[in-house]
Amino acid sequence: MFARCIALVLVTPLVAGCARSSSSTTTTDPAPSASANPKSARTGKTHAEVKGGVRRMKAGGPRTVEAGGKGELDPVHAIWGTGPTDVYAAAWDDPGRGLLHSKGDGVWTHEELRDRRLRGVWGSGTHDVYACGNMGVYHRKGLAMWTHEASGSHGATFAIWGSGSKDVYEVGADGEVMRSRGDGAWRKSNVSSADGGAHNVILLAIWGSGPGDVYAGGQGADGVVYHSDGSDTWSTQRVPAKGGISSIFGFGPKDVYAVSHFLYHSAGDGQWETVDIPQLDGNAAAVTGDSHGTLYVGGRDGDLYVRTNGTWTNTRDKGAGTYQALWSSGDDLWIGSETFLEWTDPDPLTDGGP
Repeated sequence: MFARCIALVLVTPLVAGCARSSSSTTTTDPAPSASANPKSARTGKTHAEVKGGVRRMKAGGPRTVEAGGKGELDPVHAIWGTGPTDVYAAAWDDPGRGLLHSKGDGVWTHEELRDRRLRGVWGSGTHDVYACGNMGVYHRKGLAMWTHEASGSHGATFAIWGSGSKDVYEVGADGEVMRSRGDGAWRKSNVSSADGGAHNVILLAIWGSGPGDVYAGGQGADGVVYHSDGSDTWSTQRVPAKGGISSIFGFGPKDVYAVSHFLYHSAGDGQWETVDIPQLDGNAAAVTGDSHGTLYVGGRDGDLYVRTNGTWTNTRDKGAGTYQALWSSGDDLWIGSETFLEWTDPDPLTDGGP
Protein backbone atom coordinates (compact mmCIF):
# COMPACT_ATOMS: atom_id res chain seq x y z
CA MET A 1 0.00 0.00 0.00
CA PHE A 2 2.83 2.32 0.83
CA ALA A 3 4.97 1.21 -2.12
CA ARG A 4 6.72 4.05 -3.89
CA CYS A 5 6.16 4.78 -7.57
CA ILE A 6 9.55 5.00 -9.29
CA ALA A 7 10.12 6.52 -12.72
CA LEU A 8 13.34 5.99 -14.62
CA VAL A 9 14.79 8.98 -16.44
CA LEU A 10 18.12 8.75 -18.24
CA VAL A 11 20.99 11.15 -17.61
CA THR A 12 23.28 12.52 -20.31
CA PRO A 13 26.69 10.93 -19.59
CA LEU A 14 28.79 13.97 -20.47
CA VAL A 15 27.55 15.98 -17.52
CA ALA A 16 26.35 13.36 -15.09
CA GLY A 17 28.48 13.28 -11.96
CA CYS A 18 30.26 16.55 -12.70
CA ALA A 19 27.53 18.68 -11.21
CA ARG A 20 26.44 16.43 -8.38
CA SER A 21 26.51 17.71 -4.85
CA SER A 22 28.30 16.01 -1.97
CA SER A 23 25.18 13.96 -1.33
CA SER A 24 23.74 11.61 -3.92
CA THR A 25 20.19 12.26 -2.70
CA THR A 26 18.21 15.45 -3.07
CA THR A 27 14.82 16.21 -1.59
CA THR A 28 12.40 18.76 -2.98
CA ASP A 29 9.37 20.15 -1.14
CA PRO A 30 7.09 21.46 -3.89
CA ALA A 31 5.06 24.43 -2.71
CA PRO A 32 1.50 24.11 -4.06
CA SER A 33 0.01 27.16 -5.74
CA ALA A 34 -3.20 28.76 -4.58
CA SER A 35 -5.04 27.06 -7.45
CA ALA A 36 -3.73 23.59 -6.62
CA ASN A 37 -6.39 21.09 -5.71
CA PRO A 38 -6.46 19.67 -2.15
CA LYS A 39 -5.10 16.28 -3.23
CA SER A 40 -1.94 17.71 -4.81
CA ALA A 41 -1.49 20.01 -1.80
CA ARG A 42 -1.20 17.06 0.54
CA THR A 43 0.96 14.84 -1.71
CA GLY A 44 4.22 13.71 -0.04
CA LYS A 45 7.75 14.80 -0.83
CA THR A 46 9.38 14.24 -4.22
CA HIS A 47 12.82 12.63 -4.16
CA ALA A 48 15.53 11.99 -6.72
CA GLU A 49 18.71 9.92 -6.75
CA VAL A 50 21.39 9.16 -9.30
CA LYS A 51 22.38 5.52 -8.95
CA GLY A 52 24.52 3.05 -10.89
CA GLY A 53 25.50 -0.55 -11.31
CA VAL A 54 27.91 -3.09 -12.75
CA ARG A 55 26.71 -5.73 -15.19
CA ARG A 56 28.53 -8.61 -16.83
CA MET A 57 27.79 -10.29 -20.13
CA LYS A 58 29.44 -13.65 -20.71
CA ALA A 59 30.04 -14.82 -24.28
CA GLY A 60 27.23 -12.69 -25.69
CA GLY A 61 24.67 -14.07 -23.24
CA PRO A 62 22.30 -12.20 -20.92
CA ARG A 63 23.56 -9.30 -18.81
CA THR A 64 23.79 -10.10 -15.11
CA VAL A 65 23.78 -7.40 -12.42
CA GLU A 66 26.80 -7.91 -10.16
CA ALA A 67 26.67 -4.67 -8.16
CA GLY A 68 24.11 -1.94 -7.63
CA GLY A 69 21.05 -4.15 -7.96
CA LYS A 70 19.67 -2.96 -4.62
CA GLY A 71 20.38 0.73 -5.14
CA GLU A 72 23.52 0.59 -3.02
CA LEU A 73 25.86 1.96 -5.70
CA ASP A 74 26.20 5.37 -7.30
CA PRO A 75 27.13 5.96 -10.99
CA VAL A 76 29.96 3.85 -12.40
CA HIS A 77 32.16 5.87 -14.75
CA ALA A 78 34.99 3.51 -15.70
CA ILE A 79 35.89 -0.19 -15.65
CA TRP A 80 39.32 -1.71 -16.24
CA GLY A 81 41.12 -4.92 -15.34
CA THR A 82 44.11 -7.07 -16.07
CA GLY A 83 41.85 -10.02 -16.90
CA PRO A 84 38.57 -11.70 -15.97
CA THR A 85 39.71 -12.41 -12.41
CA ASP A 86 41.05 -8.91 -11.65
CA VAL A 87 38.57 -6.13 -12.48
CA TYR A 88 38.12 -2.61 -11.06
CA ALA A 89 35.18 -0.21 -11.28
CA ALA A 90 35.44 3.52 -10.57
CA ALA A 91 32.23 4.96 -9.12
CA TRP A 92 31.01 8.37 -8.05
CA ASP A 93 30.05 6.61 -4.84
CA ASP A 94 28.93 8.53 -1.76
CA PRO A 95 29.14 7.30 1.02
CA GLY A 96 31.11 4.37 -0.41
CA ARG A 97 34.85 4.43 -1.07
CA GLY A 98 34.49 4.84 -4.82
CA LEU A 99 36.81 2.13 -6.13
CA LEU A 100 35.48 -1.41 -6.33
CA HIS A 101 37.30 -4.65 -7.14
CA SER A 102 36.15 -8.08 -8.25
CA LYS A 103 37.97 -11.38 -8.67
CA GLY A 104 35.54 -12.33 -11.40
CA ASP A 105 33.25 -14.25 -9.07
CA GLY A 106 30.45 -11.67 -9.17
CA VAL A 107 31.40 -10.22 -5.78
CA TRP A 108 32.56 -6.58 -5.60
CA THR A 109 34.35 -5.08 -2.61
CA HIS A 110 35.44 -1.50 -1.91
CA GLU A 111 39.15 -0.72 -1.98
CA GLU A 112 40.70 1.17 0.95
CA LEU A 113 40.89 4.47 -0.86
CA ARG A 114 39.81 7.85 0.50
CA ASP A 115 38.22 9.33 -2.62
CA ARG A 116 34.54 8.43 -2.83
CA ARG A 117 33.98 10.23 -6.12
CA LEU A 118 36.00 8.53 -8.84
CA ARG A 119 35.90 8.90 -12.62
CA GLY A 120 38.69 6.72 -13.98
CA VAL A 121 40.79 3.61 -13.40
CA TRP A 122 43.68 2.10 -15.35
CA GLY A 123 46.83 0.11 -14.73
CA SER A 124 49.81 -1.36 -16.50
CA GLY A 125 49.35 -4.63 -14.60
CA THR A 126 48.12 -6.29 -11.43
CA HIS A 127 50.64 -4.50 -9.22
CA ASP A 128 50.50 -1.06 -10.87
CA VAL A 129 47.02 0.48 -10.74
CA TYR A 130 45.81 4.10 -10.83
CA ALA A 131 42.45 5.66 -9.97
CA CYS A 132 41.43 9.28 -10.50
CA GLY A 133 38.53 11.50 -9.58
CA ASN A 134 37.44 14.41 -7.44
CA MET A 135 40.62 14.45 -5.33
CA GLY A 136 43.15 13.78 -8.09
CA VAL A 137 45.17 10.60 -8.57
CA TYR A 138 45.73 7.54 -6.40
CA HIS A 139 48.36 4.92 -7.17
CA ARG A 140 49.13 1.46 -5.84
CA LYS A 141 52.39 -0.30 -6.65
CA GLY A 142 53.04 -3.86 -5.67
CA LEU A 143 51.24 -4.88 -2.49
CA ALA A 144 51.53 -1.43 -0.91
CA MET A 145 48.59 0.71 0.20
CA TRP A 146 47.00 3.26 -2.10
CA THR A 147 48.85 6.57 -2.07
CA HIS A 148 47.70 9.99 -3.24
CA GLU A 149 49.91 11.66 -5.84
CA ALA A 150 49.91 15.42 -6.28
CA SER A 151 49.52 15.74 -10.02
CA GLY A 152 49.13 19.52 -10.00
CA SER A 153 45.75 19.54 -11.70
CA HIS A 154 43.44 22.46 -10.89
CA GLY A 155 40.40 20.31 -10.20
CA ALA A 156 38.91 16.88 -10.62
CA THR A 157 40.43 14.45 -13.10
CA PHE A 158 38.08 12.53 -15.35
CA ALA A 159 40.04 9.81 -17.14
CA ILE A 160 43.38 8.01 -16.94
CA TRP A 161 45.33 5.86 -19.41
CA GLY A 162 48.88 4.87 -20.12
CA SER A 163 50.98 3.20 -22.77
CA GLY A 164 52.93 1.46 -20.01
CA SER A 165 54.11 1.72 -16.43
CA LYS A 166 56.42 4.64 -17.25
CA ASP A 167 54.04 6.62 -19.44
CA VAL A 168 50.75 7.53 -17.75
CA TYR A 169 48.26 10.26 -18.66
CA GLU A 170 45.38 11.81 -16.74
CA VAL A 171 43.00 14.46 -18.08
CA GLY A 172 40.63 16.95 -16.48
CA ALA A 173 39.19 20.44 -16.53
CA ASP A 174 40.61 23.48 -18.34
CA GLY A 175 42.06 21.26 -21.05
CA GLU A 176 44.73 19.96 -18.68
CA VAL A 177 46.74 16.85 -19.46
CA MET A 178 49.00 15.52 -16.72
CA ARG A 179 51.73 12.95 -17.47
CA SER A 180 53.89 10.76 -15.25
CA ARG A 181 56.78 8.34 -15.67
CA GLY A 182 55.29 6.23 -12.88
CA ASP A 183 57.54 7.77 -10.23
CA GLY A 184 54.86 9.88 -8.52
CA ALA A 185 55.90 13.09 -10.29
CA TRP A 186 53.57 14.63 -12.87
CA ARG A 187 54.17 17.26 -15.53
CA LYS A 188 51.50 19.34 -17.18
CA SER A 189 50.57 20.06 -20.77
CA ASN A 190 47.39 21.47 -22.23
CA VAL A 191 45.40 20.83 -25.36
CA SER A 192 45.23 24.61 -25.73
CA SER A 193 48.53 24.21 -27.60
CA ALA A 194 46.25 23.10 -30.42
CA ASP A 195 43.24 25.28 -29.68
CA GLY A 196 43.46 28.61 -27.86
CA GLY A 197 39.93 28.16 -26.51
CA ALA A 198 40.59 24.76 -25.00
CA HIS A 199 40.94 26.19 -21.50
CA ASN A 200 37.16 25.86 -21.36
CA VAL A 201 37.29 22.16 -22.23
CA ILE A 202 36.62 19.41 -19.69
CA LEU A 203 38.53 16.42 -21.00
CA LEU A 204 36.57 13.22 -20.34
CA ALA A 205 38.35 10.58 -22.40
CA ILE A 206 41.89 9.53 -23.31
CA TRP A 207 43.24 6.54 -25.23
CA GLY A 208 46.24 5.69 -27.34
CA SER A 209 47.67 2.91 -29.44
CA GLY A 210 51.11 3.59 -27.99
CA PRO A 211 53.37 6.31 -26.56
CA GLY A 212 53.47 8.23 -29.84
CA ASP A 213 49.78 8.05 -30.72
CA VAL A 214 47.42 9.49 -28.08
CA TYR A 215 43.87 10.85 -28.42
CA ALA A 216 41.80 12.94 -25.98
CA GLY A 217 38.38 14.52 -26.07
CA GLY A 218 35.71 16.01 -23.88
CA GLN A 219 33.00 18.54 -23.27
CA GLY A 220 33.24 22.17 -24.34
CA ALA A 221 34.89 21.62 -27.72
CA ASP A 222 32.16 20.21 -29.92
CA GLY A 223 33.31 18.01 -32.75
CA VAL A 224 36.98 18.05 -31.74
CA VAL A 225 39.40 15.24 -30.94
CA TYR A 226 42.89 16.17 -29.75
CA HIS A 227 45.91 14.15 -30.87
CA SER A 228 49.49 13.99 -29.61
CA ASP A 229 52.59 12.25 -30.91
CA GLY A 230 53.85 11.91 -27.35
CA SER A 231 55.75 15.20 -27.34
CA ASP A 232 53.25 16.96 -25.00
CA THR A 233 51.98 19.08 -27.88
CA TRP A 234 48.46 18.56 -29.25
CA SER A 235 46.75 19.05 -32.58
CA THR A 236 43.04 19.18 -33.36
CA GLN A 237 41.13 16.76 -35.54
CA ARG A 238 37.59 17.62 -36.64
CA VAL A 239 34.84 15.11 -36.07
CA PRO A 240 31.43 15.55 -37.82
CA ALA A 241 29.70 15.77 -34.43
CA LYS A 242 27.65 18.49 -32.75
CA GLY A 243 28.57 17.56 -29.19
CA GLY A 244 31.58 16.76 -27.05
CA ILE A 245 33.51 13.48 -26.93
CA SER A 246 32.59 11.05 -24.14
CA SER A 247 34.64 7.94 -25.06
CA ILE A 248 37.59 6.92 -27.26
CA PHE A 249 38.84 3.43 -28.14
CA GLY A 250 40.86 1.79 -30.87
CA PHE A 251 42.01 -1.60 -32.08
CA GLY A 252 45.23 -0.01 -33.29
CA PRO A 253 46.71 3.17 -34.81
CA LYS A 254 44.67 2.80 -38.01
CA ASP A 255 41.36 1.80 -36.41
CA VAL A 256 40.19 4.39 -33.86
CA TYR A 257 36.66 5.19 -32.61
CA ALA A 258 35.15 8.15 -30.75
CA VAL A 259 31.68 8.67 -29.28
CA SER A 260 29.70 11.90 -29.35
CA HIS A 261 26.08 10.69 -29.21
CA PHE A 262 26.92 8.85 -32.45
CA LEU A 263 29.97 6.72 -33.30
CA TYR A 264 32.84 8.05 -35.40
CA HIS A 265 35.84 6.30 -36.97
CA SER A 266 39.32 7.31 -38.08
CA ALA A 267 41.94 5.36 -39.98
CA GLY A 268 44.60 7.28 -38.08
CA ASP A 269 44.99 9.90 -40.81
CA GLY A 270 43.25 12.71 -38.92
CA GLN A 271 40.02 12.26 -40.84
CA TRP A 272 36.82 11.11 -39.11
CA GLU A 273 33.56 9.76 -40.49
CA THR A 274 30.26 8.70 -38.99
CA VAL A 275 29.70 4.97 -38.46
CA ASP A 276 26.23 3.89 -39.52
CA ILE A 277 24.62 1.89 -36.72
CA PRO A 278 20.98 0.89 -37.25
CA GLN A 279 18.58 2.38 -34.68
CA LEU A 280 21.36 4.23 -32.82
CA ASP A 281 19.59 7.60 -33.15
CA GLY A 282 22.11 9.65 -31.14
CA ASN A 283 22.04 7.13 -28.32
CA ALA A 284 25.75 6.32 -27.91
CA ALA A 285 27.62 6.93 -24.66
CA ALA A 286 30.71 4.64 -24.64
CA VAL A 287 32.75 2.36 -26.90
CA THR A 288 35.17 -0.54 -26.44
CA GLY A 289 36.24 -3.71 -28.20
CA ASP A 290 37.65 -7.14 -27.50
CA SER A 291 40.54 -9.26 -28.70
CA HIS A 292 38.33 -10.94 -31.31
CA GLY A 293 37.59 -7.64 -33.05
CA THR A 294 34.07 -7.33 -31.68
CA LEU A 295 33.05 -3.71 -31.15
CA TYR A 296 30.66 -2.66 -28.37
CA VAL A 297 28.77 0.63 -28.07
CA GLY A 298 26.86 1.45 -24.90
CA GLY A 299 23.72 3.55 -25.12
CA ARG A 300 21.01 5.05 -22.98
CA ASP A 301 18.13 3.06 -21.53
CA GLY A 302 20.22 -0.10 -21.38
CA ASP A 303 20.97 -0.31 -25.10
CA LEU A 304 24.00 -2.32 -26.20
CA TYR A 305 25.09 -2.26 -29.84
CA VAL A 306 27.46 -5.02 -30.91
CA ARG A 307 29.35 -5.34 -34.20
CA THR A 308 30.50 -8.86 -35.04
CA ASN A 309 32.02 -9.66 -38.44
CA GLY A 310 30.70 -6.38 -39.82
CA THR A 311 27.10 -6.86 -38.68
CA TRP A 312 25.44 -4.77 -35.98
CA THR A 313 22.92 -6.08 -33.46
CA ASN A 314 21.14 -4.22 -30.68
CA THR A 315 19.66 -5.51 -27.43
CA ARG A 316 18.01 -3.51 -24.66
CA ASP A 317 17.93 -3.98 -20.92
CA LYS A 318 15.14 -1.48 -20.37
CA GLY A 319 15.44 0.63 -17.24
CA ALA A 320 19.14 -0.19 -16.81
CA GLY A 321 20.16 3.42 -17.43
CA THR A 322 23.03 4.77 -19.49
CA TYR A 323 25.78 2.28 -20.35
CA GLN A 324 28.64 4.76 -19.92
CA ALA A 325 31.55 2.46 -19.02
CA LEU A 326 32.59 -0.62 -21.03
CA TRP A 327 35.53 -2.99 -20.67
CA SER A 328 36.08 -6.44 -22.15
CA SER A 329 38.33 -9.41 -21.51
CA GLY A 330 38.16 -12.45 -23.72
CA ASP A 331 34.49 -13.21 -24.36
CA ASP A 332 33.27 -11.25 -21.32
CA LEU A 333 32.04 -7.66 -21.20
CA TRP A 334 31.63 -5.53 -18.07
CA ILE A 335 29.24 -2.57 -18.14
CA GLY A 336 29.06 0.41 -15.79
CA SER A 337 25.80 2.33 -15.73
CA GLU A 338 24.08 5.45 -14.46
CA THR A 339 20.34 5.77 -13.80
CA PHE A 340 18.23 8.67 -12.55
CA LEU A 341 15.49 7.64 -10.14
CA GLU A 342 12.62 9.89 -9.11
CA TRP A 343 9.65 9.12 -6.87
CA THR A 344 6.98 10.75 -4.75
CA ASP A 345 6.00 9.60 -1.29
CA PRO A 346 2.49 8.14 -1.02
CA ASP A 347 -0.44 10.41 -0.13
CA PRO A 348 -1.33 9.57 3.49
CA LEU A 349 -5.00 10.58 3.00
CA THR A 350 -5.58 8.19 0.14
CA ASP A 351 -3.11 5.44 1.07
CA GLY A 352 -4.33 4.59 4.54
CA GLY A 353 -2.74 7.39 6.56
CA PRO A 354 -4.47 9.41 9.31
